[in-house]
Amino acid sequence: MGVLLQAFYWDCPQIENCEHRWWDLVKQRLPALAQAGLTALWLPPANKGASWESMGYDPYDYYDLGEFDQKGTIRTKYGTRAEYLDAVRALQSSGIQVYAETVLNHRIGGDEA
Repeated sequence: MGVLLQAFYWDCPQIENCEHRWWDLVKQRLPALAQAGLTALWLPPANKGASWESMGYDPYDYYDLGEFDQKGTIRTKYGTRAEYLDAVRALQSSGIQVYAETVLNHRIGGDEA
């Protein structure tokens, strides 16, 4: 049996004063998470949303994890693709499983022509 933590809540990057750096905060807190006995983390949607302030539940580009200049920013609400992958690798290296939130049934539609 294990313990899963939902590692986000609505407006978490803004409330924790780390907008566009959430992945770094998760990685920074890794020792405390592991010491608490957590065996898995559920991470928020990593893809680019409708705007720079999107929590990811209005997907714009499922393949942009914070590496393309779209919707007014390169970073997502949580950070860059490199920071995301770095946090995931660090979690996995410490024996913590990672579950990625993916929102497939919400879409904002295409850009204006």
